[in-house]
Amino acid sequence: MTVSRGSPLVFLIAGEPSGDAIGARLMAALRMRHGPDIRFAGLGGEAMVAEGLDSLFPISEISIMGLLEILPRLSLVLRRIRETVAAIQHL
Repeated sequence: MTVSRGSPLVFLIAGEPSGDAIGARLMAALRMRHGPDIRFAGLGGEAMVAEGLDSLFPISEISIMGLLEILPRLSLVLRRIRETVAAIQHL
């Protein structure tokens, strides 16, 4: 993820499709209110990427529900959480 300095930056995280849809609407509303120079970074799906989000990775990697689904992918989810935290810390 590359983040330039200067314009306002909003970091958003959506981990599943309904959050992606809400995030995309939020991004559109923020752009209407604050102008086209606002920047978005974080984690989101296709709708947020279409609104200009520079997503760290596809949300499909962590969009899982239920204990039985998460256990086999727990190491991936934990790694992605660490990567997201690191990206925020380096802003």
